[in-house]
This record gives sequence, C-alpha cells and structure tokens, in this order.
Amino acid sequence: MMSLRCKLGLASLLACLGLPLVPLRAEPLKDYTALDLHALAAPPELIASPEALLKYLLQPATNDEDKARLLFRWVTNNIEYDVDSYKSGIATPASLAEVLRTRKSMCGGYANLFAELARLAGLGVMSISGYVKGFSYQPGEPLGDVNHEWNAVRIDGQWRLIDSTWGAGSVDETGIYRRRFQPYYFLADPAQLGWTHWPAESKWRLLTQDVAGDEFAARVRPTPVFFMLGLHMPQEVRHTIPVSCHNWSLNLPLPESVLLTASLTQAGSLQEHATLVQRAEQGAKVHVSLPGAGEYRLHLYGRKKSEAGDSFDLLLSYRLLAPSLPTNSARLPEIYVTFQAHRGELLQPLSYHLPEQQVQHFSLRLADAVEVAVVSGDGQWFKLQREGDLFSGDVLVSGATRVVGSFDESGKNFFSLLAFAGVPPGLVPAVPLCQ
Repeated sequence: MMSLRCKLGLASLLACLGLPLVPLRAEPLKDYTALDLHALAAPPELIASPEALLKYLLQPATNDEDKARLLFRWVTNNIEYDVDSYKSGIATPASLAEVLRTRKSMCGGYANLFAELARLAGLGVMSISGYVKGFSYQPGEPLGDVNHEWNAVRIDGQWRLIDSTWGAGSVDETGIYRRRFQPYYFLADPAQLGWTHWPAESKWRLLTQDVAGDEFAARVRPTPVFFMLGLHMPQEVRHTIPVSCHNWSLNLPLPESVLLTASLTQAGSLQEHATLVQRAEQGAKVHVSLPGAGEYRLHLYGRKKSEAGDSFDLLLSYRLLAPSLPTNSARLPEIYVTFQAHRGELLQPLSYHLPEQQVQHFSLRLADAVEVAVVSGDGQWFKLQREGDLFSGDVLVSGATRVVGSFDESGKNFFSLLAFAGVPPGLVPAVPLCQ
C-alpha cells in the first residue's frame, strides 16, 4: 500500500501535478539521449512483466546513474496521471502490478513504481513524503497537509532527488493536465528543488542549512527555467511584499546571456506599461509603477539571448500588497527586446506619457548601436547625437513616439527600441513621489 495518498481536493491535485512549464531547453549535465531513446523504444508487451521490462531497460546501463535514468524516462513516458480517479475521490491502487496494468496513477503511485523498479534493479531508493508548491499554490497559503511524494535514489554513495510525477507532465494555464517530459526533475539539485519541495522529514531536504516550514512557505517560487538559465535568487525572496509607494523596484542578478521581461497583473488583468526592465550593474533592475491600491502579481520572464523568437518562460512571481495607495495614472515607457539584447539603458524620459508639441530631452545608452533616432507620430525623424555609447538630443513630441536604432554600418536597417505616447500637456499624469 502506498505510504502517501494526496489529500482529495482540486488544490492538492494541482500541487501533485506540478508547475505549468514549457519543455526546458537547457542542456543536461550529461547527454542521456541514447539512454532515453532506448527507454522510449521499450516494447509495449513488456509492461506485463516487471522482470522482462527491467531486463530490456537495463541493457545499455553501465552504472547506477544510467539505471536510474532509464527507469525515470520509461516511467515518465508510460504512466499517465489519473486525474479522473483523483477527482472522483477514489484512491488509485499504487502497487507495482496495478500501476503497470492500468498505466495510470497519482503522485504516490509514480513514486512507488519508481521505487519498486529501482529496488529490483539493485538501486538504493526511498520514497519521500512532503509538501510542494504546485500549480494551484497561491502566495501566502500555509503548508497544510502533506500533498506529494517523490524519490531519493543512491548514486555513487550519495542520495539524489527524482520527481517522476512532475517529470511526466504538468497542468497548463486552463487547468488541464498535459503530458510533457521535464528532465529537470531527474537528479535535481536539492538547493534548487528546495524552493518548491519541502520533505516532511528534514533528513531528505539534503541541505547544508535546513529551512523551516514557515520560511519555506514564505519564499517565492522559482520555476526550473530560472535555474536552467543559470540565474541566482535576488535578495528579495519573500513572495508577498507590502508596498507603500507607487514606485517599487527589484534588483536581479542576470548574466549577459539572458533576456528578462516583466508584467504586472491585478485580478488576472494585465496592467499596461506598468513595468520597465533595465540593465543594471551585474544584472537587471525591474521598475514597477502601481496604478493604485490593491493586490498585484509581478511576473518575471526570461530566455536565452541566443534563442530566436519572442517566447519567454516564466521565472518568478511576486505578490505586491498596496492597501492604501491613491490612484496613479503615470506609466512607464515600453521597451522592446532589441533594446535589452544590446544592453540598453534609458536615462530620459522615464514616463510613457509625454506632452505633445513640447520639446523633450531623450538620453540613453546603447552598446553596439551605430545610429539612434526618435520617430514622431507625424513621421519625422530626429537623429540623436552620439558620444561613445551615449545617445541624446532634444525632440519635439508629436503623437505616438518611437525610438529606433541601427546596428550595422550601412545605417539602413532600424529596429524599434522604445515607445511613448504623446498627450495634451494638461493630461500628462504627474509621477508620484515616495516619502
């Protein structure tokens, strides 16, 4: 009988099912391609006999890590999360024979299946019960009951962590389970996994410095992509932050190889022009302009600079609580990816709304740029003066205003960098000052 049954209820179900992630693109420390292909090619009829299945799976294994990988890849590919049984309130049998027969199970069944196969393969293995911050997790909610189970496997004399449930798939933004292989959860770093997984027994946290349950519950929840991009946690690790000023900012260590963007939402509604991400010394600075009183979600997204396209992956989310702010109409300029990719820094203006038919000073730093110009709403171009990587100049604002830049000597190809809105002078919102 399984040692853990996830508590019945949709919230715990979604915790077991994990985070809504896209497939991770970062390369693993070891190339498991050949082992994975072997596991994926296992003849379907072998599932009727654990012994025959293991005899096939372990053929290419040369060490314990290979064995663990072959089992992990087979389990994540062949066992589906039994959402229907979970919602019905009927516990899914988690014995080895039953899970292999139905090819479905809940989180405890995944862990039990991996453990039983690992023991038959001669591996040291344990099942771990604990609490996880899954898809349904909301910042501020207490730990509550144990809601998940995963594994520790002994490799080269050390215990390593594996979560086959989260490795097999996750819940998408609509709440539907999607099978999607997540290699991050094979031999995950305890210090990284510890941001989302909290074993009930402290010995299985495998940390040099233990984390109390209350501290774990109060921490922000990074996604695996955060660590796969080589990022480090910012100083602010609380998921819920009281804010007493319209202007709030967060510093995040960020390597040159990673691009960062952000969004602010309130009750699921996107707040336009409420965030501004700027390159800063040894990282990035995220500026936030809160529209007024209320509860907000700040979401940070990232991707490798070398990747094509406009797709960014979720990295971190914060809850900002501003119970007593007056209404604020000031907004932040819109920054395009190209500006970030070339280590741009906007110095002036730092407001999205600019007074029409008035002269505005523009100043920015942009590495690699050959020419930078401001394009007004009536189509006029104003070339900014260059001194090293500093571009500046005075421009008469008219309507929708863009800053564009060229990065080749021909000066023929221009890319959008920044965007502003020209409005009547009397309608330019005042930028609130903090006490």
